[in-house]
Amino acid sequence: MTVTDAEFYDIPADDIPADDAPATTTQPERPPDRQAAGVGSRFKLFNGFVDFDLAKLRRNDLAVWVVLFRLTDATTNTARASYQTIAASAGCSAATVKRAVKQLRERGLLRVVRQGGMNKGPSTFRVTTGTT
Repeated sequence: MTVTDAEFYDIPADDIPADDAPATTTQPERPPDRQAAGVGSRFKLFNGFVDFDLAKLRRNDLAVWVVLFRLTDATTNTARASYQTIAASAGCSAATVKRAVKQLRERGLLRVVRQGGMNKGPSTFRVTTGTT
């Protein structure tokens, strides 16, 4: 015995569209905060970094930049993290992160918006490319 969809789901047969009828599905809209935040600009930033800056960096500098890029909040365009948090993700020491931040700042790839520390909380960073 074959059971129809209407019988299986206990739906009136009139409510089931015919196979040749176009499906009426609606795509959910992206939340307005993602549209306003310019999420596409993050891809432009990353592409610019790869095209112009990546080959010039040492491994630790690259790792720190990528970790901060990943932590960047698209709405504020900043990343908040302690040197220890960055070090754990980048696979290096906090002292190495400090040296990498200095190098990235000198190359114009990073801005320290707010310096954190003991009793101050995490630092706030803004990743950039050398071309911006």
